[in-house]
Amino acid sequence: MKHIQYFKIKKITSFLIISFFLLLAFGSGDNPDYDNTEGISSLPLPPEQVSFSALIDCMYNVYKEQPNDLKKSAVREARNSLFKEIKFERKVTNWIGKLQTMSTNDKGNASIDVSLLNSRADVQTRFYPIMLGSNLYEAVSSLSTGDTVIINGRFLQSPEYMGKYEFDYLYESIHIESGSMQYPEYYFKFKSVEKFVPSTVEAVPEIQ
Repeated sequence: MKHIQYFKIKKITSFLIISFFLLLAFGSGDNPDYDNTEGISSLPLPPEQVSFSALIDCMYNVYKEQPNDLKKSAVREARNSLFKEIKFERKVTNWIGKLQTMSTNDKGNASIDVSLLNSRADVQTRFYPIMLGSNLYEAVSSLSTGDTVIINGRFLQSPEYMGKYEFDYLYESIHIESGSMQYPEYYFKFKSVEKFVPSTVEAVPEIQ
């Protein structure tokens, strides 16, 4: 049974890879049901960020057209496989987003939520706070919600739960499948967060 399921997922994944690159070439043709680009819609984004967002859009468009929950769940699993197929490696360099929330816990450590520009996806710290007194904490404390920011860091892989569940390539905070597909929220380890200034953007060294 596992072998049958594996080949079904691989078949779906192959189809979605083709669909994904067609989407990159010609666009989805649909008006997205999200918009966080007010006033900055012409901002050039890193190619990796564009591909990541297009992948999520493509998968959601396929997901919502499925006739039943079984087929929808197979698409959700195929998305996980597709992240691996495109050699994403979880690294993020100079991606652009909007700072949505800032807060601190009882120890003063910070949590932030960044909405990736022109994307369904958010990245957040939540259970991986930014430590009080760190350089990153000081940098974030100079920002305000609504700021356009440049982020560097990496997505996290989901932890293993007593060996009972397979790893998700990207660790999500939303566990309801439909929400995960429409507006995914990912746990993220920030290396840097800076306010976006178009004339002063500089590349940072690749994350090791």
